[in-house]
Amino acid sequence: MELKTVYESGIVYNYSDCSVFIPSTVDNPDHTAEKAKSLDLSTPDTAIRLESDQDDLRPSTERAELLALLRDRVGGWMYEHTDVGPQHPRVPVALVAEGKASVAGYLAVAGLDNDEIADYLDVGRRTVSQYISDLKQGER
Repeated sequence: MELKTVYESGIVYNYSDCSVFIPSTVDNPDHTAEKAKSLDLSTPDTAIRLESDQDDLRPSTERAELLALLRDRVGGWMYEHTDVGPQHPRVPVALVAEGKASVAGYLAVAGLDNDEIADYLDVGRRTVSQYISDLKQGER
């Protein structure tokens, strides 16, 4: 079953095994999302597929929502799966300029847990939780 949520910056499609973000600039987002969700086809360049993994503390639906909210707030950047690893994540400059809450959200989208994000930002785990909660509520 597909559920989709429309944001200013694009649409998030939630499937049972993944979530897909399609930017609002894409002409046929439903078709692009269908291609992106399929493991048989390669994900289109315009789509961002976030896998659902049982080991993840944060489900793909939440990660996709954070991605859309960050894109609504700060445009002009694109999420790249290869940019984030636990050792030296590369965060887009536009998000760094927005502050630690935006960086925390970006790292959460990449699948880092709150402890890893807290270490990276040199803040407490509860502060990271508050950053992410505030982003979801549109407060940061």
